[in-house]
Amino acid sequence: MKKIKLIAILAIGVLCFFDALDIFSAPVSENPDSIRQLLTKPYQIKQLLSNSDRLLKSGDYDGAIRGYKKVIALDSLSFHAWYNQGRASVAIQNDEQALACFTKAVVIDLENVAALNGRGTAYFNLQLYQNAIEDFKRCIALDGQFYGAHYMLGRVWGRLENFKQALISYQFAARINAEPQELWYNIGWVLSYLGRYKDAIEQFDKAIHLNPLYEKYEPDDIWFGKGYALHGLKQFAEAEICYMKVLELNKNQINENRAASYYNLACIYSLQKLWEQSFASLKQSLEIARNYASDVQGDEDLEGLVTHPIYSSKVKDLVAKHSEVKE
Repeated sequence: MKKIKLIAILAIGVLCFFDALDIFSAPVSENPDSIRQLLTKPYQIKQLLSNSDRLLKSGDYDGAIRGYKKVIALDSLSFHAWYNQGRASVAIQNDEQALACFTKAVVIDLENVAALNGRGTAYFNLQLYQNAIEDFKRCIALDGQFYGAHYMLGRVWGRLENFKQALISYQFAARINAEPQELWYNIGWVLSYLGRYKDAIEQFDKAIHLNPLYEKYEPDDIWFGKGYALHGLKQFAEAEICYMKVLELNKNQINENRAASYYNLACIYSLQKLWEQSFASLKQSLEIARNYASDVQGDEDLEGLVTHPIYSSKVKDLVAKHSEVKE
């Protein structure tokens, strides 16, 4: 069975790519700026900040960054400008720049949890996990009800494959805010990797019925997760429905969810001795994701197909074909 993304957990570079503006939604204190703005071209700074904030809100992140840099040129200790430049930098996935901006914001206001959370997320995206943990824990020490820090700490523990600790962090986050779709989605994956498939299915069902707060995950991600949990319970008919749902939602796309769904369909068909369907699904999967070929021979779910007297040679040829290095 194919374990594709631990989504927000082991996620694809991930992963990712997520909407940092919502996670960093705590209000920004402008207190460190106020006195300096009175002394340093206050009207110009105020207008630049206002225009940059408008660009940030509208999604023109590059324009916002240019505006905040102009503010910083006039007032190098503007918390507002450094912090929001960090937010815009995360949105365009410039994590090195985001880290520098949030670090400057933290130096200016040591106890601002939003800035600490922003820096922790930049560390997370740069795979500097210990630094991330320290910042998120510091956030929680300052404000135990800060949702973003609990949630992101869960993501760090997930990346480190400490799923029990990830679950604890996500549960703390859920007590603060039970609405985000991606929270239940990630809890579902953590429970799946802990072997608690029935509990995982409940969480995926919650995610399916919630409107996305961050709009990070497409519906097919959740259907794949539910299919994975059902697969783990050997409820193959129900798992097949979920994987087929993923294929339906991705019928006009070629992506990893589509490849992984075909691969896992090949697995459940093999386990049910539906050899023709299994081989056809495996072929579809490898045509999309050649790298899956290296997993076939050692996958227990595919053992029946791999050793089948008729299909074994076909599988061998298929794997060899997709294992060839493209020039």
